[in-house]
Amino acid sequence: MHPHPAYLQRALLYLTAVCLTLSFLLGVHIFLSPRFLNHFVFRVKQPLRYIEYWRSGYRVQNINCVLSGVEKDFAFDDITRLDVPDNSIFFLETSCTHADGVELTLRQACSIESAAMMNPGVQVYVVVIASVRNRTRNPLIDRLYEYQNVHIVQVDLGRYFQNTPLHGFYTQDAILTSLWPLSHMSDLLRYVTLYKYGGTYLDLDFIVIKSLESLHNYAGAESSSVVAAGVIHLDKDHWLSGAALRELRDNFKTTEWGANGPGVLTRLLKAECKPQSYAHNIISCRNFTIYPPRFFYPVHWEHWADYLNETNAPATMSLFRDSYALHVWNSFTKRVPVKLGSEQPYAQIARRYCPRVSNLAGEQF
Repeated sequence: MHPHPAYLQRALLYLTAVCLTLSFLLGVHIFLSPRFLNHFVFRVKQPLRYIEYWRSGYRVQNINCVLSGVEKDFAFDDITRLDVPDNSIFFLETSCTHADGVELTLRQACSIESAAMMNPGVQVYVVVIASVRNRTRNPLIDRLYEYQNVHIVQVDLGRYFQNTPLHGFYTQDAILTSLWPLSHMSDLLRYVTLYKYGGTYLDLDFIVIKSLESLHNYAGAESSSVVAAGVIHLDKDHWLSGAALRELRDNFKTTEWGANGPGVLTRLLKAECKPQSYAHNIISCRNFTIYPPRFFYPVHWEHWADYLNETNAPATMSLFRDSYALHVWNSFTKRVPVKLGSEQPYAQIARRYCPRVSNLAGEQF
C-alpha cells in the first residue's frame, strides 16, 4: 500500500520548513558571532581608515597575517615551540610583507645589531608575524647572524595568544575594529610577549648604547606625563604584564593611535603610583621603575630632526650621557638620509653601535 500523495506533500513541506528554519538560525548565529561582526565592522570602517591614513601619512597595508585562522608558511622556527631563555630581548616585525623572504631595513638592522653587540650575554629574538615561504639569506641578514645571540623567528599567533587574557580577543578578530590594526596588533604583541616570556621588548627604532642586562622591570617616560612603550622590561609573571593584557581586553581603544601602547602603561602606572611628574626623577613603585626621558627618550619626538642636524650635533650628543638606548623616531627620521660619514648624531651613533650594518650600507642609510 503506497502513501497517499497528500501525506508525501505535507512531509516534503515539513522538511522544507525545517531546513529553512535551520538555515535561518544558522545564518543568524553566524551573523551575530563576534568574529563575523568584527569582520563586518572592519568593512564599515574602511572609509574612515583610508581617511585617517591619508591624514596622517600612513599607507594602507596588508593585514592578513594578523587574522585568526590564516594558514602561514614557516621558513624559520616558530618561537612558540622554542625554549626561550629568561631575560631575552625581543623585537617585533609586524608587517605582513615577508612572503618571499625576511626583508629588514638598514635602520631596523642597526637597532638589532646594537642590542646584540651591547648585550652579548642575552639572546635577541626578531619575531616576524608574517608568512615566510623562503629562508633566502641576504647580506644584511648575514651581518646580523655574525652575532651568535641573534635569532630570526616566526610565530603562530594562535598558539601565542593561547592561555592569555587576550585569547578570545584574537580568535574573534577583534583587532579588525581598530582604525590602526597593524599598529595596535604590535601593541598587543609586545605585552603578550612579556606575559609569556618576560624579558625586554624594544621597538625597531631604538639604538642600544649601554648594556641592559642589569636593568629589570622598567620602562621609560617620553615626557613629564607619558610612560612610553618602546622599551619595556618585565620579569616573567610580573603583575604589570597580566594587568596590561586585562586592560587591553576590557578597554581596547579602536580609534586612538597611542592608547593601546603607551596609553596602557600610563593609565596603569598612574593608578598605582600616582606620580606628579616623570620629567626628572627615577620613580619606583610596586617593583617597577619609570626612568625619566633622558634615559631612553632624550630627544622628544617634536625635535626628531636633531638626530640629523650636524650644526647642533655636540649639544645633541651631550643629551645621551645618562642614556641606555635612544629612540630615533624612524617614523619621522626616515624622511632624511643618514650620511654615515657625517657628524649627524644619528650617523655617529650608527658608526659606533651598529658598525657591521653601517659598513654594509656604505655612504648612507
